[in-house]
Amino acid sequence: HARVSGLSDVDREAADTLADEFDVSGIYADLDEMLEQEKPDVLHILTPPQYHLDCARTAAEHGCDMLIEKPMAVNAEEARQIRDTAAEQGLKVCVDHNHLYDPAMVKARRTIESGDLGRVVWVESYYGFNLSNNPQSKYLQPGGGGHWTFGLPGKLYQNLLSHPLCLALEVLGN
Repeated sequence: HARVSGLSDVDREAADTLADEFDVSGIYADLDEMLEQEKPDVLHILTPPQYHLDCARTAAEHGCDMLIEKPMAVNAEEARQIRDTAAEQGLKVCVDHNHLYDPAMVKARRTIESGDLGRVVWVESYYGFNLSNNPQSKYLQPGGGGHWTFGLPGKLYQNLLSHPLCLALEVLGN
């Protein structure tokens, strides 16, 4: 029962393309302006992680709960700042870990919950993909080294690491 009320992107062409695809009329170059005009309940933060903290602060100023793409922040300190900023305003923050709902993970979670495996004490995880099978990959294109993922402290590894870590935590619990 959700409705996308607006899109904000400094790249107007990217915003127009996405708005056309999802039939969204509210297109903005400025996040503050979008939040003031559209007054959404939730802001889905899809920017590169280097901008998540600023977007989260802006969302909090406007009283918006947040769904933030992984990785949540560039480092633990920024993640704590996002958490604290939301908590001060009584807002919710959720990090979008999409693989939690992959069919294999759903099946694994059910098997673990059934007790058939006993107590899980160790998880080993491998995560990878073959870039050579996808010559259109943004990482292999000329200038691909300038992609925002390479601006993270841990570069591409940091962008991908949250997937297996999230799944391991889901299996092991707190």
